[in-house]
Amino acid sequence: MLIDTHAHLDMEQFDSDRDEVIQRALSADVGQVVTVGIDVSSSLKAISMAEIYPSVFAVVGIHPHNVDIAQKVAHIRGLTLEEVAKQTSENARRLFGLPLRTYEHQSHR
Repeated sequence: MLIDTHAHLDMEQFDSDRDEVIQRALSADVGQVVTVGIDVSSSLKAISMAEIYPSVFAVVGIHPHNVDIAQKVAHIRGLTLEEVAKQTSENARRLFGLPLRTYEHQSHR
């Protein structure tokens, strides 16, 4: 069994045939697909898909191009992005019993 570790099944290009795309993946021995959100909206769609399709798992994320959203949240709370990531990681560990992997791209430097 294969695992697709980085898909964007939430994108509108899949709206008309998402079911078929997932079925083709399963038929090709791709047993699990991880669909990755890049902002709040796409992350919520990823979660919805994971609830609908047993073979789909969601990653909630904010793409570096959308980091201004995270910076606004951090600014409102008086935190740095690193502190937000730490708190998010701790909350994810507590809620789901799983580690949350955070990383930082150099694209904003």
